Amino acid sequence: MTSLLQLCIGICVLVFQVLCADGGDLPAVLKRFLTEEDHIFTGAHIENDVKRLRDDFGITISTSIDLQLVVPKAAHRYEYLGGPHPLFGVRCSSLEKIAREVLCLPRLRKEGADHDNWHLWYLLPSQVKYATTDVYLSYEIAKQLEIKDGYRF
Repeated sequence: MTSLLQLCIGICVLVFQVLCADGGDLPAVLKRFLTEEDHIFTGAHIENDVKRLRDDFGITISTSIDLQLVVPKAAHRYEYLGGPHPLFGVRCSSLEKIAREVLCLPRLRKEGADHDNWHLWYLLPSQVKYATTDVYLSYEIAKQLEIKDGYRF
């Protein structure tokens, strides 16, 4: 079951705890927002989130962009961020690594958060900070790809 939904538009961030929703369902206004055809959702390894929204709530996201796949193709200087890890076969570039490069934040380091307890009624301040940083970085990376590299989503 989806525990947390993170959205960012500009400097506004929403961290919505699904399990706290009335009846365990998303509000109608949020469902409408998520299914708007002209909305683009970005993130690292976002296909898992899209699948869970579909499986858990019947929501179909029309446009989702996996930054781990798009960034290496967006500009020649980011090509090295693509491809599988030589030992583990998974994508090598985390959202943090992509953000450091695209946003020119050499000292960026997201603080760790307890990844086992996202289902708790009250999130720890470190979890809220992690969730908001994560979604804001995704938004800023996509925005910078459009501005600096002319990438069209």
